[in-house]
Amino acid sequence: MPRDIKRYNGWLQQYSKKLRRNMTKAECLLWIEIKSRKIEGVRFSRQIMVGRYIVDFYCKELKIAIEVDGPTHTSQKEIEADQTRQEYLENEGILVLRFSNEEVKFHRVHVVHQLTRYVKSSKANQI
Repeated sequence: MPRDIKRYNGWLQQYSKKLRRNMTKAECLLWIEIKSRKIEGVRFSRQIMVGRYIVDFYCKELKIAIEVDGPTHTSQKEIEADQTRQEYLENEGILVLRFSNEEVKFHRVHVVHQLTRYVKSSKANQI
């Protein structure tokens, strides 16, 4: 079976490791909620290379990527970069879910509820 996650270069892999060691507060809070198969028994990994990009969280089984957007994602340049990245991921058959730092920090229960809905739906579509 071919791998979904492609390793392109050592630099990107090292950068991925650095991001795992230096997650934002919002990423840490969300990681607590989704690690150890807490949502419907599916495994999420953090700061994973998918193609030529690194996604904040990724479920290989269901091809779901989660992005937690902080204040750097509001400039026009970053908005365009995020759109390009999202189009690439969607073309790979990956569902991209985006949440703001504020949503994760202040409305975490709602975020987890939404994630659970998407996971359940994705699992049902696999059958």
